[in-house]
Amino acid sequence: MSDKIINKHWYAYVHGNPLSPKSYFLMNIKPGFNKGTKIAAIFAKGYAEYPDEFSPKMKTYIANALATGVPQPVNTDSPLVLLKN
Repeated sequence: MSDKIINKHWYAYVHGNPLSPKSYFLMNIKPGFNKGTKIAAIFAKGYAEYPDEFSPKMKTYIANALATGVPQPVNTDSPLVLLKN
């Protein structure tokens, strides 16, 4: 799967397993978070209140964000996984 911006939205992490799409809910604004220790939001494919199933690449970004405390992917102006304290 591609990580192109087409058909992607911001989803807030609300509870549960951070690797499960059902743990996120659609946002109508771009979040203002950056670094931290907890997942704040992801920019993912989806059309409804929950994102589509995550690609292996998105799961890796989420895991890396939790392990490093740094938005993922690194070295980009448009991270797909944001964190908060």
